[in-house]
Amino acid sequence: MKALRDEGLPHALRHDLREHEAFTAEYMGWKGKANGELLALAEADHFDVLVTPDQAIPDEQNLSRLHFVGVVILATRDTRLRALRPMMSHILTAVANVQPGGVVRVEPTGRILRS
Repeated sequence: MKALRDEGLPHALRHDLREHEAFTAEYMGWKGKANGELLALAEADHFDVLVTPDQAIPDEQNLSRLHFVGVVILATRDTRLRALRPMMSHILTAVANVQPGGVVRVEPTGRILRS
């Protein structure tokens, strides 16, 4: 899977996604892009998933138009690496299973919610 890590997450998280071809928004030259533009760029570059802490994306964006990109939301207020690492097995499961245009939320408890 080709995964894009949103800039609201620690850079080192990219290495925890090592099972996937993972890139950061900054690496792609997309730093500071608004959500709609970021999703359009990810779609055009055939990313499979956007991993983000932004819980508002499903309400703000028309995700059903996406043919390649699914969204995995890390539903936690603490986005520091030490808070995310215990969630990694659940995050990896969500990344592997999200569908194009779909949303999967991963809670700090490890609970995974699809919408």
